[in-house]
Parts: sequence; C-alpha cells; structure tokens
Amino acid sequence: MRIGFNGLFCFSTYALTLATKMGFIIAGGSFLLMAVYLFYKFMGWEILWGNPTLVMLVSFLGGVQLISVGILGEYIGRIYEEVRARPKFIVDRAEGFEKIQMTNDN
Repeated sequence: MRIGFNGLFCFSTYALTLATKMGFIIAGGSFLLMAVYLFYKFMGWEILWGNPTLVMLVSFLGGVQLISVGILGEYIGRIYEEVRARPKFIVDRAEGFEKIQMTNDN
C-alpha cells in the first residue's frame, strides 16, 4: 500500500488535479446551497439563519482556498517535471541507421 501511495503522490500530479477539482465541487455545492437559501428567503418560506449560513460561508471559502492551493500545486508540479529534465521518450533500438562514430578533429 505504501508503494501505491508513493506512486500516486511522488511521481504524478494527479493528487494536485484532484485537489483543484474537489475545490470546485465544494465551492460550487456551497454556492448552490446559498442560492437555494436565497430562493427560500425571497419566497417567504421559513428558513433557519445562523449556523447554516456560517457553514455555507466557511465551506465556500474552504473550496476557494482548495482551488487556489490546487492551482499553485499544479504550477509547482509542472516546474518540478521540467526541472527533472527527463526525455520525452526512450529509444529502445535504432534500425536502419548506420553506426556513427564521433571523431575528435582537434
């Protein structure tokens, strides 16, 4: 299980992308809940004020923070991938090319 976590967190940016997506889901859900509460208020229906309002605001701001952290993390992850300077592909064998010998003409 430890190897799986290392592969997920150390060698990919999937967790950073997941954080950004979860931030959008949380912020969007709390925003929709705010819209429902405003609709109830305008329709004149009885709603609870106080604790649900704080929960919506805190979850919305938490979602926005998660989006920000995810975007920064993806940016840093791309910098990390570029700094490692790994080749885009690895050539297993070359066929149809003659062997080129490097000579030093100096």
